[in-house]
Amino acid sequence: FIMAIATSFPVSHLTSGVFVCGILLFVSAFGLGYGPMCWLILAEMFQGPFRSKGLSLGSLANRGSSFLVVSTYLSMVHAISLSNTFLVYMAVCVIAMAFSYWFIPELQGKKIGSDARLKLRKACCM
Repeated sequence: FIMAIATSFPVSHLTSGVFVCGILLFVSAFGLGYGPMCWLILAEMFQGPFRSKGLSLGSLANRGSSFLVVSTYLSMVHAISLSNTFLVYMAVCVIAMAFSYWFIPELQGKKIGSDARLKLRKACCM
């Protein structure tokens, strides 16, 4: 949201500073929140001999989605403007947060193979 606002105004020292602070905030929040979450969820979903294959597929999906963002960024900027591009990315993040909130159960204190893990497997592999 900060990036969309900063890029909708003419370039100045203030908007450049807001833009840099927005990038720093995003990178910090990603590293503390969603960055390690995909590895944590995959490690909780798969046990035993399936863990390595599950983590491999999860890693492929993670890198594939990163490639999708990188490869569409410039064409989206030219098509819908820089601020609208960040709004689209923000909407995807909001959808991911809503999915995480409603479909990923709390696993703290649960035993391996419990119903919570089964719910997690069903929610993520619909």
